[in-house]
Amino acid sequence: MHRILPLFITFWLFPIFLINSETTPLAIPKKYWNTLEKIEMERKIENGALSIISYNTWGLPINLSGHDQERRFGSMGSAILEVQADIVALQETFHPELRLTLLQDLHKHYYTYSDYRSSRSILGLAQMDLYGGLMTLSKYPIESEKFFPYPVNESTSLIEKAGAKGFLISKIKFGEQYVFVVNTHLYAGNHPKAEYQRKLQVEYMHQTLNQLGLQDKTLVLLGDFNIHHPCVAQSEVYDVITKDFQYCDSKPMITDEDYTMDSVKNPFVNQKEPRTKLDYIFTSSVFAAKYEIVNQARTMTHENPFSDHFGWRVDVKLKRYKLEQ
Repeated sequence: MHRILPLFITFWLFPIFLINSETTPLAIPKKYWNTLEKIEMERKIENGALSIISYNTWGLPINLSGHDQERRFGSMGSAILEVQADIVALQETFHPELRLTLLQDLHKHYYTYSDYRSSRSILGLAQMDLYGGLMTLSKYPIESEKFFPYPVNESTSLIEKAGAKGFLISKIKFGEQYVFVVNTHLYAGNHPKAEYQRKLQVEYMHQTLNQLGLQDKTLVLLGDFNIHHPCVAQSEVYDVITKDFQYCDSKPMITDEDYTMDSVKNPFVNQKEPRTKLDYIFTSSVFAAKYEIVNQARTMTHENPFSDHFGWRVDVKLKRYKLEQ
């Protein structure tokens, strides 16, 4: 009887699933949450299974020749849906058209918290977002979220100042527990001054997380860190994150199938750029003690890609523990 009832409910609710309104508000899937997806989410919670992706969308705020933005922006939401991840952390969603399209395509399937539709003007030349190009979406409720911009100094480039990068902390309720997702995008550049700026940024982020009391929480730190993996080249910032701050890299040893910036497989990447991994999913030591990695690999690896980056996906199996306050 217990097996027959979910099948009966699924059959009865399927027509509702098909006609779900296009005007369902952002952040509240409503009817959709009460149909097939609710059953699937409850099963995943029961099994402690959670999938997470980080993806730099290359959504620059201005239209540039050769960037194929109309195609990429118009189809990216559908491509993300095909990945079927539970938590989606995006970077470089600067362009208002990209954000609007993503929200329209994904709002029935994912919760959001911040108002990603809002924009700011840069010298009247471009409209950019208010969260440093970051968006975090979740199939599980986001109970709170806050953006922290990185401090700037006299050495910060004009492009980085315009981007107003930072980190976005989202508190996500997964069954009877909380997962804290920290989505970030660090300073760009493959030179010592850029590495120094990234070091200042991760130090500020770590200090903020400690002040918020999140160092002992189940925390995922992910995004485009603009740092080379040690299998490619040495990075002081990578060492600070993994050794000084004791975050665990989901994949400390990589192969050429793990590069998220890959000039061989991605035509948008300059052929002169080295093949490397810039996109990561790190976890706190507390999180690492409570989950096992089931699978991980780069994602969004379409033959006709949607970004100059490939994404990075990690599937984990969480152990049961009491609700964190």
